[in-house]
Amino acid sequence: MIRLNSGPFFSAGALRIPAGELLTNINRTRKEVHTQAVKFADKGQVRHSPWNEGQLSKLEKLRDHLATTITQMTSRKKVILKKQPI
Repeated sequence: MIRLNSGPFFSAGALRIPAGELLTNINRTRKEVHTQAVKFADKGQVRHSPWNEGQLSKLEKLRDHLATTITQMTSRKKVILKKQPI
């Protein structure tokens, strides 16, 4: 069996911390990330969005119009399919 000396690796800047401290750091970091994610989600906008407010408004209207049109088209197809004998 070959044994390697870990001394040079750890003396070069590697960090050794106890497992309990590592777990505490992980849990704290998770909490911080969750807090930031909630704050970001509350803003209601995508980060680095290329759209301004006017463009977003127009896109929302277009989306609503398309959704209405698609709903109407699918409801017509259902009616037509129901009238045809199987």
